[in-house]
Amino acid sequence: MQGIESTTRYGETRDVRGVGYVTRVCARALTATTQCGHAVLLGLVLLASCALLTACKSPPPPPPPTAVKVNVAVLAAANPDSNGRPSPILVRVYELKTTAAFDSADFFTLYGKDQATLGADLNAKNEFMLRPGESKGFEQNVQPGTKFIAVVAAYRDIEHSRWRATVPVPPNKTTPLTVSVGAADVSIAPP
Repeated sequence: MQGIESTTRYGETRDVRGVGYVTRVCARALTATTQCGHAVLLGLVLLASCALLTACKSPPPPPPPTAVKVNVAVLAAANPDSNGRPSPILVRVYELKTTAAFDSADFFTLYGKDQATLGADLNAKNEFMLRPGESKGFEQNVQPGTKFIAVVAAYRDIEHSRWRATVPVPPNKTTPLTVSVGAADVSIAPP
């Protein structure tokens, strides 16, 4: 490295490029370090901002409950006796996980031993004795696992009646249902 070093009278070697050169080299090194430091600092600030935004974000709200709003309407001519006079009728509304046991059971087995017959498929039951022309309404959150609402109407002439009906229940919303108890058939429909 000629011209860069020179020997002093005491035998020491010294840089002859001068103070300006050293200042420029140090300034470049400092600038590079500062730019690198700014990039690292900027990265840390961005990382901290993301962490704060994630931490401040609230969890999603829970889904709305699954509910039914049921209106049981007994028509004026419902459940005629042997003389053709309308009679009071027992109506059961079930919450079911599946309908297999419900659909395969005969009326008397289901009426007499509904819990044993439906087993684990049964989540809940409501029972009403209603007179012809009377209505009964209720609203409730269904039990977890409920997929169907099922109805049984205990007609006097069970052999000539359509005494059961089912309908699926959509999850995470309130479903309005009308149970119509006619002269010899029961049905479930949206209002």
